Amino acid sequence: PIGRTGSGTTVAVVDTGVNYTLPAFGPCTGPGVPAECRVAASVDLAANDNALDDLGHGTNVAGIVSGVAPDAKLAVLDIFNADGT
Repeated sequence: PIGRTGSGTTVAVVDTGVNYTLPAFGPCTGPGVPAECRVAASVDLAANDNALDDLGHGTNVAGIVSGVAPDAKLAVLDIFNADGT
């Protein structure tokens, strides 16, 4: 609906991670840092490989959410290994 921007909400993105350093997510130096960063949390639940997003898909999905709900925060869960499993 028109006028709903996601303000006061957090959307969970369960995918391949998120490259929160991209401008679409705000001036992020880390999840939730600074406060204007749209990515409130980024958790690697698969084998931690220190990659923000192995395949780019999660970043794409998070970007779509950002466009649809521009005032929502994002909590991104990386559940895939680097090979997509």
